[in-house]
Amino acid sequence: AISNLAAWEATFTACNRAGELLKTPDRIALCTGICHVLASLPESQRGTSLMALAMPSLGCLDNMVQKAASVSSENEGTLSAILKRVAAEIMVLTAICRAYTDAVTVDTVRERTSDVHAALVEPSLAIIRRAWPTVAIVASTYGFHDSIQKALGFFLVECLPPECSDDLSLSLLRELCSLARSIVDSRSGRKDDQFYLPVYELLTQYVRVHG
Repeated sequence: AISNLAAWEATFTACNRAGELLKTPDRIALCTGICHVLASLPESQRGTSLMALAMPSLGCLDNMVQKAASVSSENEGTLSAILKRVAAEIMVLTAICRAYTDAVTVDTVRERTSDVHAALVEPSLAIIRRAWPTVAIVASTYGFHDSIQKALGFFLVECLPPECSDDLSLSLLRELCSLARSIVDSRSGRKDDQFYLPVYELLTQYVRVHG
């Protein structure tokens, strides 16, 4: 597990080099494999190991959003590059939480289809809670960017609970709806159909899962 985490940290060096040597789908594939390894660890080691896997992306996400806030709106090229990295980290974090959950629930979920995922479990939920304030800033401020729209759609859909039968799932659903509402209420200049894509995706997935 330690060697896997070391290899994962090395991906950030590759991401920071010019030329985007390691693309987001490659990083998601890598972290998905690592999550399956971590899921096989003794339960007492899983939480700290998964958080160690997520911490580089959590730190990068926070740093990139702070950097985006300091960039002038006239500097579109620089801002766009920063927001692409923000979107990548949101997608990677979401993939970590989903892959770990699927790995540890594969034997306990009685029925699963491509439309219905298992509800996120700890420590995946702890990672989502840690990322949430920054993701909320991104949703309300940078929803105009294509990469951000794709990342937010992925985040909303993968976090949607398959059942809303307890306080935890109902609270998560309310928070997801609040996040979607912040996208709608955003004062971003461009509001075409593409702008609302994350909200459409959440609503579509809700109908698929809950009818």
